[in-house]
Amino acid sequence: MGFDFLSLSLLSKALIYFSPLVFQRLIPISSSSSTMASQVTVDSINPKVIECQYAVRGEIVILAQKLQQEIQAKPEAYPFQEILYCNIGNPQSLGQKSITFFREVLALCDHPAILAKSETQALFSADSIERARKILDQIPGRATGAYSHSQGIKGLRDTIAAAIEARDGFPADPNDIFMTDGASPAVHMMMQLLIRSEKDGILCPIPQYPLYSASIALHGGTL
Repeated sequence: MGFDFLSLSLLSKALIYFSPLVFQRLIPISSSSSTMASQVTVDSINPKVIECQYAVRGEIVILAQKLQQEIQAKPEAYPFQEILYCNIGNPQSLGQKSITFFREVLALCDHPAILAKSETQALFSADSIERARKILDQIPGRATGAYSHSQGIKGLRDTIAAAIEARDGFPADPNDIFMTDGASPAVHMMMQLLIRSEKDGILCPIPQYPLYSASIALHGGTL
């Protein structure tokens, strides 16, 4: 299920990104009736995709990307030299330094061979090295990049459950925990699980992150 859902999630994001106008430009419509029958067009795709409004990657962002390309090609084209993207939360693009602990742990887990090198002690913090070793001990084969359980690696879910129980004082079952690669797949998964028809309404705060309204529309619910 994990692979199928991930594929669907990536496809839905790709389709949401393109406006009908751009989609028509990408797929030229042939005058041949036989070709038309098998061709993907705006009229033949899922209408729920057309209904999605995903302003985070909508017309404003597309225009900003176009302007950025023009500035790179001809710096004097506009009275400014830089475009700051504010459509998504990305503080690093505005100069905020990232939290090094997470990046160090990821680097060590993705390339565990460097854990045995003497230079690692000088390049990485001791707590990052310790955490990476603990995580690798919980991964079958002590290597990242392979398929895991559809809910996520069992050892990591055990750790998450223990942390929730310690924080909230209430037992947490690792078998009830689903790990996802970010918030978007989790939102899509919940919408896919809960929405049966347009009669199912989802309460959402306004203003809201467009992911919610787009996911509700994509899965046929009502905002």
